[in-house]
Amino acid sequence: LLSLRQQGRDPSFQRPVDVPHPYASDGVVRRLERNIFGSSYTSLVCRDPNRGDAPRAAAVGPGGRMASAGADKILRLWDLRTGRLRLEIPGHAGSVHSLALCPRLGLLLTGSYDTSVRLWDEETGHCARILRGHASTVLSAAVCQVSLVAVTADKSGRVCLWDLQREKKTSAA
Repeated sequence: LLSLRQQGRDPSFQRPVDVPHPYASDGVVRRLERNIFGSSYTSLVCRDPNRGDAPRAAAVGPGGRMASAGADKILRLWDLRTGRLRLEIPGHAGSVHSLALCPRLGLLLTGSYDTSVRLWDEETGHCARILRGHASTVLSAAVCQVSLVAVTADKSGRVCLWDLQREKKTSAA
């Protein structure tokens, strides 16, 4: 049933509708969509049509902040209240596959094809630290806001735990 609705064969399924937005020229487009249950929601599409790169990783934090990153190796920080791009931060040597926020420390964590895990200052975009411990593409990242420990996993199956307060690896498996 879902695939029929996605293909537009079911008349109750409505295609996304572009909603005019003052920042559309910046590559930010808001769309009003309807899900299969009939309720609507607004999504923010963070893809610059001039670059052609869709984000591979995204994370949302408190205060209307969002981060996205992808194959172009650039971390982008967004303000969801205005739809504006706040910062574009280059730094990784390979595409970014994972992203996590740590609002308590004001940090962003990214994992990349270049096998590095990087900590970024959320306000300035400065790379605070490069964490090494993986030998293949870092595909997943998560942060525990209580213990301030991050966990990352790579393509080979290696999992690393990082103490974000001390900015060092605590264990690996």
